[in-house]
Amino acid sequence: MKKQITCLMALAVFSLAKSQTPAISLLKDINPNSASTGGTRNFTTYNGKMYFVADDGTSGGELWATDGTPTGTQMVKDIYVGSTGSYPNYLVVCNGKLYFTAADGIHGNELWISDGTSSGTQMVKDIKTGYNDSYPTQLTVMNNKVYFAADDSVHAIEPWVSDGTAGGTQLLADINQDMSYQNSDPEYLTVYNNKLYFQANNQTNGTELWVTDGTTGGTLMLKDIIPGSTPSDPMNFCVYNNKLYFKADMGGSGVNDGGLWVTDGTTAGTVSVKNIYPAGDAQTHNLFVLNGNLYFVAGDGTNGQELWISDGTTSGTMLLKDIYPGSGSSYGDLFTMFHNKYYFEADDGTHGTELWVTDGTASGTMLLKDINSGSGDSYPTSFAAFGSHIYFSAYSGSDGGVLFASDGTTAGTYSLSPTNPDSDPLSCDNGNGMHAFNTALYFNADYDTHDCEVWKLDTTGATGITKITDNKYNVTIYPNPNSGVFNLQLSENENASVEIYNAIGQKVLTQALQNNITQLNINDLNSGIYNIRVIKNNELIYQTKLVKL
Repeated sequence: MKKQITCLMALAVFSLAKSQTPAISLLKDINPNSASTGGTRNFTTYNGKMYFVADDGTSGGELWATDGTPTGTQMVKDIYVGSTGSYPNYLVVCNGKLYFTAADGIHGNELWISDGTSSGTQMVKDIKTGYNDSYPTQLTVMNNKVYFAADDSVHAIEPWVSDGTAGGTQLLADINQDMSYQNSDPEYLTVYNNKLYFQANNQTNGTELWVTDGTTGGTLMLKDIIPGSTPSDPMNFCVYNNKLYFKADMGGSGVNDGGLWVTDGTTAGTVSVKNIYPAGDAQTHNLFVLNGNLYFVAGDGTNGQELWISDGTTSGTMLLKDIYPGSGSSYGDLFTMFHNKYYFEADDGTHGTELWVTDGTASGTMLLKDINSGSGDSYPTSFAAFGSHIYFSAYSGSDGGVLFASDGTTAGTYSLSPTNPDSDPLSCDNGNGMHAFNTALYFNADYDTHDCEVWKLDTTGATGITKITDNKYNVTIYPNPNSGVFNLQLSENENASVEIYNAIGQKVLTQALQNNITQLNINDLNSGIYNIRVIKNNELIYQTKLVKL
């Protein structure tokens, strides 16, 4: 039987004795008799509401929406009628609609679309006819269309494209026509310079780097990195300095593998930046950009899996810091930007897997706090930067996974959840993570007598985030004000850019929006008030003021 958590539990609210006090409250007891997880939550903001997957105990895992209030939290549609559940997945917003995959019990797992209403939630196309599943995966938005991998039973797993209509949902290219296997298995779909890059296998050249402009004729292998049928397995793509960086193999046999590569979109411009581990596999991953440099985790055979830095040149690609000294690996992971630094989990061999931070320098890469003191692991995970703090789940000794907040200092890193030796409230997160919507942060938790439900941390008045009305693209800019790096979030980033102007009307920054959340770095600008304009399809869709401290 659950331990009762006192501390205002009659109101299902927890408060902190901090200067700006956020409150944790239950969004809605969706399934009073059990957990409402319904699979992966898939928190997604669309058209002024937050959409997610939940199971009310009657309908199974279905699509739900909330405006942030209990009464405004409702199931959108019982897609698979009855208790089985359609389990929507891969939620993305494109061209004013919400796309996802689901199974209705008649057509199998297929591509669906919704305008937020029950009647407007429909299957786009029965790609693999009948009860069979086409299993659309990796839904990726580019130029007002959705690209994905699917199996129509004729061409096996190949790239597809959809404009939201049955007629406009088509096989993009039959890459692997070898009847002995057929699947091209397109993966790691990434938008760069209005084209889509991914890995695929045509069975002749192995798994190599492919690109498409959205047409069948414009879908082709960019480069056979390892000539012949040996795969180079390109993956972990990251845009940096207007080029696309990624991990690829050079030998394909456990040597000269996993190095850092780059492409400018041409065959000749697709080259190795550095062969990090000539005698083995560097396993380059977790690529991110900070303060004009590229960072990633890799192993060189001497220092283990550690944090590296690159300026895009061979000589400028080097180990940043050996966090776990010697041949041991720190396994840095879950890198999340907050106030122009990246926070992550890592193991230095002494303190266990704990909370670390980097400003991009070796001296500025350090253990922020030993949450589970000693050699025990706190396993910080589910990071979310929101307003004046970064939030995450961590273990603190006798406590299970509980909610933590940090303002970027050791003293300012603390637990938000009631201390209870027998409680493990965030253990039911199950990889769902946290999602910022309007003035609150939403997450999965198992507080009080409620099994796993959606909870909200309300930071109204303390985040610098203002609810935006009459804004169909759900533009949010946060934290505002701050000292130099702003996050710009919008529901659709195709053909979108941002312009920043100073107080006398001079344009000081223009930047294309490559992701649903884009970092705007104005560290080199003076403190003051700036005007920001978000442009989409050559039209102004949003404008406000930025305050740089």
